[in-house]
Amino acid sequence: MPVQAQRERIPTFSFDRVFPGVASQAAVYAEVSQLVQSALDGYHVFTFAYGQAGAGKTHTMEGDEDDELRGIIPRALRQVFEASQKQPQWTYTMVVIFVEVYNETQRDLLVPPSQADKAPPLQLTMTSKGGPVAVASLTGASQVSPTGRQPPFPVFILNAP
Repeated sequence: MPVQAQRERIPTFSFDRVFPGVASQAAVYAEVSQLVQSALDGYHVFTFAYGQAGAGKTHTMEGDEDDELRGIIPRALRQVFEASQKQPQWTYTMVVIFVEVYNETQRDLLVPPSQADKAPPLQLTMTSKGGPVAVASLTGASQVSPTGRQPPFPVFILNAP
């Protein structure tokens, strides 16, 4: 009786959107801006940049000081601050969290490098099946709130090594 080796399952992945390497920052943000609007409407949103080292993830997320080259983060913050200015009767509290996931470890990118060794390890867990992801031991979250009419640009440089 011949025995056939069990075929390996080939993993499949689905994506909402994949951008070509020549996509402009504006084209990428045109898609992401819909997620930012959803966050402004009260929904939890999540976006991430994935790829090998040197693929342009940091550039996509942070960009450059030139307006055309600004990345997702400063564009999203501008959109949020502009929306808050249109509703002066509302009080806004904005919290941003930046987490790096690399080699199956997580790192809070808002922890100053001088304190990184003292920070507890982050643990990502799902709160329930299909529910939101919780980040335990997150110490670097910053409250951001507009203090003037203009948003603070450039906003920051993440504590990436």
